Amino acid sequence: MFFKHISKTMGWPFATVYLSLVIGAIYFTFVTVPNALNSNHWPQVQGQVINGELIQRKRTTKNGNVISVFSAKIYFQYSVGNNEYSAYHVKWADHNSGDNIQKAMMEQYPANTKVTVFYNPKKPSAAVLQPGLSFAHIVTGLFLLISIALMAFVLYRNARNRR
Repeated sequence: MFFKHISKTMGWPFATVYLSLVIGAIYFTFVTVPNALNSNHWPQVQGQVINGELIQRKRTTKNGNVISVFSAKIYFQYSVGNNEYSAYHVKWADHNSGDNIQKAMMEQYPANTKVTVFYNPKKPSAAVLQPGLSFAHIVTGLFLLISIALMAFVLYRNARNRR
């Protein structure tokens, strides 16, 4: 009903973006942030870095400029009980940033390095090398909060002007 009302007054593109931001904020608030916070208290085991790769993707900005976005994937293995696992998350949500940050991460975790792995005791296949909230969490949270607030303000102004 709310989506129908927004799409009727503001158009379906606006309503779709708004709904996507709200769903993203809910997922971020109730899944990503709790996982990051809980990872500080997860059990630790020793693991080993298998290899890493720096992935470069091209993105086009709104004004047509093409930029490079980098993400480092550090593949590591670890054992919990009698089970062997592999993962590639160094931090929760720090996947895309400048090449210097990602290259530094690659240098920090060269192949065959012994590492401390923090794993989720309820789901041992979920693990990170650096637990806790990251800078990306703060930036993402602020972006979602500001975006939703601005769109809510636009909705409010539109409803007020219709009266």
